[in-house]
Amino acid sequence: MENNILLVKPDLKDQERLVDAISNDLFKNEFEVVATCTKHLSVAEFKNNFICKNKEHEEYMTSGPVVSILYKGHSAVGFGRNYKFEFRKQHKIDEIRNVLHTTEPGNEFVLQFKLFFSDLNIADHHQFSDQGVYFGDLNSAKTGQLSKLACFNLIAANKEEANCQSFKKLSSKNNCKYVGIRELVHSNIEILTYRRKE
Repeated sequence: MENNILLVKPDLKDQERLVDAISNDLFKNEFEVVATCTKHLSVAEFKNNFICKNKEHEEYMTSGPVVSILYKGHSAVGFGRNYKFEFRKQHKIDEIRNVLHTTEPGNEFVLQFKLFFSDLNIADHHQFSDQGVYFGDLNSAKTGQLSKLACFNLIAANKEEANCQSFKKLSSKNNCKYVGIRELVHSNIEILTYRRKE
């Protein structure tokens, strides 16, 4: 089960209607809305939490309230990416005022989660696409769930495990992006070495 965030950008005229339409679309696609937050961003909040920082984008994003929708479900990250582009085709005004944003896995998700949902524990709402899946922890039920994730990284306990046939077969899945090997260098310290699949 993945979590993701959709941001409805400032739109004083239609924002409420757009939020309702997005919430309905999430429900139709079997996603659960976990929480929403409306926040008027300061310039500092925008600069510290968003990658694109040109002046025009800054003025747009701080011109009114932003509505953040935290939702969860199978392949929430992949759905958000596709949905964003489809929604923008219908509603955007121009390249900057493009109504909807979805957070990318990794640092952007973490930053914007903390910005909008500081009262929630991110450990309860993480994105599996950011998480390594330990090969040794998988059973048949967990293995079956991997195909429903947008993407994952498969981690072996050592080089021998990484070279076994069942590991190679599982890592050949299209949504497995990286493979990793875990090296324990101390009783409580490990190093994970990742490489993109060949």
